[in-house]
Amino acid sequence: MTASAALIRGKLAALLLGADGVGLYGQIDTFYRGLVQICILSTSAGVTRCVAELHGAGDTSGIRRAFWSITAFSVGLAALVAGLVLICSSWISGAVMGDARYGPFLSIVALGLPLQALSDIAMGMLIGLRDLRAQIMITAAYTAGGAALYGGLIVRYGLAGAVYGSLATAACACAASAFFLSRHRILRLRRQAADQFFSPALLRAILAVGLTGGILAITDRVVLLVFRTILIHKFGLAANGLYQVVYSLSQLNIALAFGFVGTYLVPTLSGLQDRQRSQAEFSSALRLTVLVATLGSAVMMLYGRFVILATYSPAFLGAMPLLRYQALGDFFRALNLLLSATIFAVHGWKPWFVMGMSFYAAYILFFRLLLPSAGLSAIAIAYLLSQVVACALAAAFFARFTGMCWLRAAPLLWRSLALLLTAGALVRWGSLAMTYFLGGAALLLWARLALTSSECRRLWLHVSSPAILLAGGHR
Repeated sequence: MTASAALIRGKLAALLLGADGVGLYGQIDTFYRGLVQICILSTSAGVTRCVAELHGAGDTSGIRRAFWSITAFSVGLAALVAGLVLICSSWISGAVMGDARYGPFLSIVALGLPLQALSDIAMGMLIGLRDLRAQIMITAAYTAGGAALYGGLIVRYGLAGAVYGSLATAACACAASAFFLSRHRILRLRRQAADQFFSPALLRAILAVGLTGGILAITDRVVLLVFRTILIHKFGLAANGLYQVVYSLSQLNIALAFGFVGTYLVPTLSGLQDRQRSQAEFSSALRLTVLVATLGSAVMMLYGRFVILATYSPAFLGAMPLLRYQALGDFFRALNLLLSATIFAVHGWKPWFVMGMSFYAAYILFFRLLLPSAGLSAIAIAYLLSQVVACALAAAFFARFTGMCWLRAAPLLWRSLALLLTAGALVRWGSLAMTYFLGGAALLLWARLALTSSECRRLWLHVSSPAILLAGGHR
């Protein structure tokens, strides 16, 4: 649902705004996402882990205290940051956008910060409670409502409508989260007479995770914002528009390959004492991640031209050289995120934080070294090389911090790498016809070797009967 809404928004922006407009809006959205990370400090991850542990212990009043404590902190911080942006919007616009005239746009998106903070906290609680049905209902409500409002506003007002659409989406997410959270059968968030409204101990427990995750998320947004600002200054808004296409498709690819880890694997492994079950859960997650990430990256590398035409427009085909490097990097990023998230769930935040920061250090270094020679492609090549480094580091430390083994998936990993290297060679040296034909044959061979017959049957069962998946949320 989220992917469909993102594709609709991207298509409308490409058709109505052009490369320059997409580049400008992409910079505004990157700035907004950076502010979101500053305001929430990745507290949704801390909320997920804290609520999962409290729910396992049957401490309903503790869950209630955790909600009100983190809500007061995050919404207050978001309101403060929004106020600062409103005051300094012209100066910020000059620094980030290269033109102070876009200050009102930054002010508009900043108004969505408190709304986004509340919706992220609500989703983190539902993930910790492992309530799949409520998560799906919230996602359906705000993606449908947000996409409809965004579409109407961008058609009517152009770039300004896209900015208004961001605020409308945040409002839809907040309203849906508040509604479904208030109706949750386990939660009774209204304060009871004997309850303590604010718990410093629970807030510290959440922020211990949230602050480290927040530093990583803020670093990610700041680095991305700085890199894109450099692209705008060196190559213009149109170049940033091309990278926006690559970045958006990359985020979609990662969401499909990794989205279930935060919603299922992390709350399942948090506090789990059964080593055998932990290994089984991780092995299943690793296999699923490799299968989805390989398929997504291979399709982007081999048939990215058709993906861009379907989701954007012919004006963005210049993004193809970047997309191929980014797609290969996404495969390693999915593996890295899975290994790091498992370490976080089993061992704690310290090694997770160190491995995360190692990626950004490598990313900055490679981008700085490659920019003079590779030009616009430097940002995608640096992303690929940095993900390889970070994935190797996570694999090297995984057994030490979790006591589990990831080598059971080695045959599948080798087959997947062989497919992706073949795809890379075809797009680099082969003709279009050869790439499409041999690439399709390689994909079919990989699928035949990678998937078991029972997996194919179960996949078809879930695709043909979505009710089975929904029912799983209440088992």
